[in-house]
This record gives sequence, C-alpha cells and structure tokens, in this order.
Amino acid sequence: MWAADTVARRYGLPHDWCITAAALSRGVLTRLGIPRVRVLGVDFAALSPLAWKLHCDGVLASQWPDDAWIAGIRGTDHHDETGWHGYSLAYIPSRVDGRTAWIVDPSAGQFSNPEHQLSVPPLFAPVPTGLLGGDTAFVPFHDGGVAVRRNPTLTHHMHSAAAARPFITLLAERVQALMLDSQQREQTRACES
Repeated sequence: MWAADTVARRYGLPHDWCITAAALSRGVLTRLGIPRVRVLGVDFAALSPLAWKLHCDGVLASQWPDDAWIAGIRGTDHHDETGWHGYSLAYIPSRVDGRTAWIVDPSAGQFSNPEHQLSVPPLFAPVPTGLLGGDTAFVPFHDGGVAVRRNPTLTHHMHSAAAARPFITLLAERVQALMLDSQQREQTRACES
C-alpha cells in the first residue's frame, strides 16, 4: 500500500492537510447556507480500477492479484511533529430524503498513484446516512472507487490548529463572493438573450 503522505511530503504540505481541506469545505458550505456540515474522522481506501471491479464482482480481497491496488489510511489519533495520523473529510447530513448524505473531500487526490492506474478525483458524492453509524460507504468514480467508514476514535481534527487557520474564513468568504458574482453574471446573460 502506498503511503498517503507521499504527496503531502512532495509538495511540502503538512501531514494533516486533510483537516484544512475539510474545514475549508465546511466553511464554504456553511457560508453558502448549507447547515450542519461536520468534519468526520474516517478510514479511507481508494481502489484502482481492477480492485474496484473485483470488489463489485464480490471477489474476496484475499483472492485479488497483486495489481489490484488499494491506497488508503486506517488512522490513529496519534499526533506528533509530522501532524495527525488520521484522515478527515466534510459530511453534509441528509436534507431531503433522510437516507442520502454527502461527503466532500478536496484532498482525496493525495491517494492517486499513476504507477497503479489510480487517479482519485476530489470527491463530492452521495453516501448513505448510515456512514455516521459506522457503515462503510462505497463511492464509485470514473474508473475506480473509494470506501469510507467513520472512525469515531479519530478526534484530533476537532481541536487541531489546522482547522482554525484564519485563512479558512477568508477563503470561504471569497469563494462565496465568486459564486455569487458568477450567478449574477449568468442571470444577466440569461436576461439579455
């Protein structure tokens, strides 16, 4: 399994930059009027196209060939000078049907590994609300998928300095302003045509 912090080290990001990404997502979504967004500590696994196909076909992981590849993290709440050894993402509770919630993870790309045909996009995906109760959510993407399970023992993200960085509020305000400006331009174009 490829270490999830390889990309963070390559680009000089803190080991726990997922906290910042999740907190920023929560800030932006909250500023856009979406209530009750939470940052959750999770276990996370990204599956290569072959691994995803075998998973979907019901083949036990112990029977997968070596090129059926998974990258992920089953975290601990340990925190040291390198950062937090867990993983977090933003969770939007169901607002409509009571069964479907959403996860937002702009930092999911850190699990990508071209050597193993694994290209993980930023995630904005529906998940069952059972994720809060510990169910595993399986989320497909263009040629693979991810498995996400809440891990309530991961709590460092709740009081990390990474989640309280002042630029999160500033960025959330700027994203909201850009979105509103874009909507206004689109409405103007629609009225002019």
